Amino acid sequence: MKEITNLAGVYLIAAIDDGYYDSNGCFYKKLTNSQRNVLNKKYIFDIKKEKDSMSLRAYQIFIDEDESSITFNKELVISYTYKEKSIQNMEKKEEIPLIYKDSLNPEVFISFVTIIMADKPCYEKFMEWTVFTISDVHEGIKEELYILLFNLIEKNQDGIISELLSKNMMAILYDFLYFNKKSKALHMNEYHALLKVAEKFENITLGNMRINYVQGEVCETIYSLIVAYGIENADLISRFIRTMIMMGELSRSDKKYYKCILEILWELSMLKTHLPVLNLYKNINYILKRMFKYYEDRLDPEGFLSLLKMWRDYLIMKKDEEDIYPSNLKIAHDEATKEFYNRNEDFSLDVYCNFKNAIKCYEDLEYENNGYRIKIPRDPCEMKKVGKKLNICVGAYVSSVAEKTTKILWLCNRNDIPIAALEVKDNQLVQAKMANNHHPNYEVEQIIKSWCKKKELIIASF
Repeated sequence: MKEITNLAGVYLIAAIDDGYYDSNGCFYKKLTNSQRNVLNKKYIFDIKKEKDSMSLRAYQIFIDEDESSITFNKELVISYTYKEKSIQNMEKKEEIPLIYKDSLNPEVFISFVTIIMADKPCYEKFMEWTVFTISDVHEGIKEELYILLFNLIEKNQDGIISELLSKNMMAILYDFLYFNKKSKALHMNEYHALLKVAEKFENITLGNMRINYVQGEVCETIYSLIVAYGIENADLISRFIRTMIMMGELSRSDKKYYKCILEILWELSMLKTHLPVLNLYKNINYILKRMFKYYEDRLDPEGFLSLLKMWRDYLIMKKDEEDIYPSNLKIAHDEATKEFYNRNEDFSLDVYCNFKNAIKCYEDLEYENNGYRIKIPRDPCEMKKVGKKLNICVGAYVSSVAEKTTKILWLCNRNDIPIAALEVKDNQLVQAKMANNHHPNYEVEQIIKSWCKKKELIIASF
């Protein structure tokens, strides 16, 4: 019989051939020496209350075993002390999400966050929002929300929560929590500019729709645009969003235009990245003027996005800063397309290899229905060949595919000949173009829709 030593606040109650059970009912599988460092991880949370402070600690529990003894040990991996309405002392070796996932008592962590929030002026509204956000439809979201909230509290940025709740920006609060999770801490001027613009989206968003639809996308998109063009353009961005909403007669439940506006903002930010000399005011006015000139029947966000993409493609193919605002965009785009395909440019080895690796990552999007096939391009040369044949600028997307910023596929007819190019971004179909930039006909459109349904892709735009 092996000697058992308990140093971890838990107690061994049974030992069997395969492992051990502790007093919490947790099973510890016997591991080889090589497995222990990777698999032997269990955690416990512990709250300690003092007169004027409260501490949260998390310990990793692990088992040491030799021929004569079994020892339960514990190691401190995080420590937070909450005092005078802020976290003043912090030590951590592990991240909260990992600890929470493998914790024996995760409810202790939620209790800690709830106690902190109860100390805030926005507590009651926060609890109302939590109940609204977490429904039977969204199981498991509660725990994640508390972790995201704690990320802000940890940075002493919980004032953001109060401000968003006071403005009744419930949907944007959810979005901001996810944005904060994957972003660096914002400067205060960036943060205020972001919220100023994001407020426009609150009126066209339902909280439940937001949970199902995007996580952090609104704030991430707006932040990219503000970084690209400067904080001083926050007012202009807000006015532009309002114009798009009015133009699309956008309702609170209209997902189609909602996603379209987000894509417009993202395209505008990418334009600046591609060509730094561009000016936001000029960009917006340029496309709006083109809309009234060419798209009288499509004075809506989709029409704006279509022209914006055409202009983006034109600038990519030109590769210089001359005539960046052509008076006739359609003619300029077609001429740039012809010039692009007449160039004899070889692809570098890096681009070629990166392209081949990138297309392997989305082979699962291939599809066949009623004799039609949707398949990935084989190499960069095929991209240029098909683009030239269809007279569309898809050949200019080689670098974007290689860099994994977008995905290009072909829709092939029953003779296995490409008849359309499809662009997928972030699980969304953002473009579908047949020869000469024509939109898909009815039959092709139905094939594309069935493909999107099968592959769980959102149709943002054709």
